[in-house]
Amino acid sequence: MKNHFIIIVLLFNLVSYAQSYQIEYQAKVEGYDLDTKKGRELSSSVRTYLLNTNQKMQQISEVLVIKVVSESDKYHLSYPNIMMKDGLSDFDLTSTQSWISIFPEIYYEDNTSYGISKSYSDWVVKSKSQQYFKWDLTSETKSILGFKCYRAVPIMKDGLKKPDNAYIPEEVWYAPALNFRAAPALFADVPGAILEYNTNSAKIKAISVNQVDKKVKRPNFRKYEIIDYKTFNKRVREESQKFIGN
Repeated sequence: MKNHFIIIVLLFNLVSYAQSYQIEYQAKVEGYDLDTKKGRELSSSVRTYLLNTNQKMQQISEVLVIKVVSESDKYHLSYPNIMMKDGLSDFDLTSTQSWISIFPEIYYEDNTSYGISKSYSDWVVKSKSQQYFKWDLTSETKSILGFKCYRAVPIMKDGLKKPDNAYIPEEVWYAPALNFRAAPALFADVPGAILEYNTNSAKIKAISVNQVDKKVKRPNFRKYEIIDYKTFNKRVREESQKFIGN
């Protein structure tokens, strides 16, 4: 009887670990569009600077991998450290990451995400999709890594405008066969792991899906001030104005 109990416990642990997945993503950064009317009106020096910036972001995005570890209804997103190539700086890396996601670290649980910023390390931004939009789950499909994926589009709530940054996606593609929460960004409350997440500044796509023996641990948020995105955005603008003023 004792041995039977031990076997049951071992099987339970194996099943629990089998429910953890790691998805790796890579992003294609859109960069500055210089073919618009405004882009063509820029001075040659500014155009050269922005072209160089686009090239640097493309170089970094080719080696930058986003790792998401998911355990059922929660996940943790992080950017592993990378060795910078000659001519590239930590500032270039941070700039590229900001085009992909506002937050380089995200913890998600119970349809709520917590974004942790490098630049403003005292704050954690708490977000729920229901605050801003509802998902339109379409019947459009395509295959990603052999998984049948469905397209979902956020429909903004009345009176709300989509921000001009990567905070809210343009569309996502999720795989119902992967019945857990996972995304390379803040919002993941669709019926399956998100394997493609497109914003107005980057296209983020899964490059691998694997089962792993990892647990998703909730960060210690006691040392942070938890705020909403509206407050975060306002404070960032205020900090930027102070910096410009100095």
